Amino acid sequence: MSEQTFLQQSLRIRYEALSTFASALSRAQDQQAVAQAVAVHAKYVLDVYKLRIYYRFGEVALALELFRGGVQWPAVGSGAPLELLEAQLLQEELPRYVKGVALKEIEALEGTFFGDPRINSLYSLPLQLSEQHSLVLSVASKESNPYSDPDFRFIRLMADLLSSKFSQLLLLRNIETKNEEMAEVNHELVVLNEEIRRLNLFLEEKVQERTTALQRANEELNTIFYRTSHDFRRPLTTILGLANVARHITRDPEVLTLFQYAEEAVGDLNRMLEKLKDLSYLTTEERTPVQTDIGALLAAIQERYKEQVEERGIRFSCTDRLKKPHYAPEGMMYAILENLLENSIFYCGQAPQICLWLEQQGEDAVLNVQDNGQGIPAQYLEKVLEMYVRAHESTRGNGLGLYVVRRLVEQLQGQISISSRLGEGTLVQLRLPLQQS
Repeated sequence: MSEQTFLQQSLRIRYEALSTFASALSRAQDQQAVAQAVAVHAKYVLDVYKLRIYYRFGEVALALELFRGGVQWPAVGSGAPLELLEAQLLQEELPRYVKGVALKEIEALEGTFFGDPRINSLYSLPLQLSEQHSLVLSVASKESNPYSDPDFRFIRLMADLLSSKFSQLLLLRNIETKNEEMAEVNHELVVLNEEIRRLNLFLEEKVQERTTALQRANEELNTIFYRTSHDFRRPLTTILGLANVARHITRDPEVLTLFQYAEEAVGDLNRMLEKLKDLSYLTTEERTPVQTDIGALLAAIQERYKEQVEERGIRFSCTDRLKKPHYAPEGMMYAILENLLENSIFYCGQAPQICLWLEQQGEDAVLNVQDNGQGIPAQYLEKVLEMYVRAHESTRGNGLGLYVVRRLVEQLQGQISISSRLGEGTLVQLRLPLQQS
């Protein structure tokens, strides 16, 4: 066999060994498996006495040392002499081949893995794969000239394979670490979500309890309003009846005057009770919408206040211009209109006149109530819709009428606006949906 044939056959065997080494590295799942692959297969690829791999990825560094088929993982990160030499090589990015006397003169190698006196040559190949990714493969031999060009190529191929495998393992380790962290975070989130769920259930129960208690309180208040108005009206009716009888059995002007004052006071109290009763519409569930008949509502109110209307000579006009019928609970519409007209009736001026007209704007019914009475001072226009606000200090009203109107209109999903001039009159405009939802 010729020397050339021998070399070719040797190269073929080494390439096969390198392929087997690459397959073993590919199957390796951890650093121990990598070390085992190096220990078993490296000797068939390279004739080495000692081999050291130094690998760094970011802040993570490791070293693997092979000697006589045995593998060890020395500690790194302590600034040991070999690490300093390897760092210098990575900075220079040039391979270094030292042998013979020059090798013995390197003091930094004394006492290290390569400080063995039997070593006569040392070849180190640095690979700076990226800013954070680097590897140094160092091989030592007892011979002074052990390596040829093919050997250097095999060293480079082994370095490439090892750097790729270590990168893969560190990446997998980072993924596992992140997965563990994510699993821990997910567990914490599950615990927090469960705590939030329990808190929400607790809050929902509390809200439901408070809502139930509030509804019960509203129902009780509604019952109080309704029964109080009825219970008080019986003795008030008795007082009014006694006052009427007194007119027939006495002619004493002073006594009659006192009974007149009593009637007026009873009338004021009776109207306040009516307003309290009207507020009960805000909580009652029996509110069946019916078609609004503005003329019939006006007639009923005129009949109720017949004495005051005739005494003051009030003239009424009423016009219904709706193209579509308007639907709302009859009791609520009566209460709204009565409270509006009551103000116009009791606080009218000279030649009093009250005009009502109902018109359609889009899908809304707009009810206008206008009088030519005392009017409302400008400073009170924004306040008269609030509870217990009276526009005139001299009036005997209780400040509830327009408040009741506003609350009932809002309950019907409507809006109210007021415009007025002192001494000229007032216009109240109600905008209500044609159909109640």
